Amino acid sequence: MNDEKETYVGPVEQEINSMMGTTGNEIMDITQKGAGTKEDETVQNIHIVNLSRCIIYLAKEIDKLAKPIR
Repeated sequence: MNDEKETYVGPVEQEINSMMGTTGNEIMDITQKGAGTKEDETVQNIHIVNLSRCIIYLAKEIDKLAKPIR
């Protein structure tokens, strides 16, 4: 899933990166306010990071597929 050689950031990935930054900040605020324990907060953060990585990977794949269509 990690392709260090790629530097092209397509429009889908750019938009998703922007949304993920905003959403991530909001989720972190909610998580920190409502977390029962430090362990709960850590687990939630791991899930958020993993989900973010999957979404960014999908955005890169969409941009790759869209290149030949243009």
